[in-house]
Formats: sequence, structure tokens, C-alpha cells
Amino acid sequence: MKKFKIITYAAVLIIIVNIIINFIIITNQSDHISHIKKKIMNMRNNQSITIKKTNGEKARQCNDIAMIKEKIPNLFSLSEYALNVRTLMDKNNLAIKNKMVFTPDKNPKFSLFQYNTLIIVSGAYPAVKQFLADILNLEGLKYLSSVSMIRDKNNENRIIFSCRLSVFFKKGDI
Repeated sequence: MKKFKIITYAAVLIIIVNIIINFIIITNQSDHISHIKKKIMNMRNNQSITIKKTNGEKARQCNDIAMIKEKIPNLFSLSEYALNVRTLMDKNNLAIKNKMVFTPDKNPKFSLFQYNTLIIVSGAYPAVKQFLADILNLEGLKYLSSVSMIRDKNNENRIIFSCRLSVFFKKGDI
């Protein structure tokens, strides 16, 4: 009988301590969550969120811009660049599916010229992968968009790779 009373008292004591601890912790957490919800709702209703940049963030942003400007070559020959891309296609034994015509961007940004072209080639996957790596390793600032790889319907061992390549250079470098 003594063991039963001791076990009962211990169980009741553990339950009471659990209730007290849970009440304290859960109340603090729910208060914190409701405070955060109120802040979010105020921000959503206000719609005038301003992002304050620290001096470190501004300095990092300036460093990023300087790094990008360094990547843009001082002298740039568009015909030489196009020849390099064509050489990479031949080096990787890729079949060319379209004419590679570089067209100027109608709305140049940041005192830079931008020329765009559509590249469509087909070949084995390792060759296409190497071609993509070679393009990314070319000198200068470039941007690839609309990248797609699909299996050739006529030959399952070949991949048709297409992408839009944008090349940037400084004004006055033509």
C-alpha cells in the first residue's frame, strides 16, 4: 500500500510540475507568436516597407559592381567572340541547327552594349555539357537564359541544346 501511495504522489507531482512549466512556456510562445503576427499584419497593411541598408551592405554592393565592371573587357570584337563560340561548337562536334546572329538590345542598360543570339545545337550529352562549360569560360561578361535540353526524336543518343546568349561590353569598345 505504501508503494502505491508513493507512486501516486510522484505521478501527481510530475503532472502538476508539467502543467506549470507548460503553462509558462506555452504562454510565452503564444504571446511571441501573436506579437509577430501583429507586426506582419501592420507591415502588410502599411505597404510602406523601407529597407535600410547598412554601410557594410552598401560597400559590398559597390564592390560587386566594380567586380562586374572588371569582367567586361576593355577591347571587344563581336566578330571574334562569335568566331570563338563557333569554334567551340566545332571543337565539341556539335551539329548547328540555326544561324547564330547577334542582335543588339533595343534598350541598353548601364552604359553597356548588349548583343543577344539564339544558339541551337545537337550532340551527345557529354559534348553539349562541355560546350556549355566552354561558353561559360569565355572571356567577358555573358548571360545565358532560356536554356533547354531535349532528347532528339530522330536519334535518342543526341541532345538538342538551345539557349539565348547575351554578351555585354562597354560603350566605345566597338
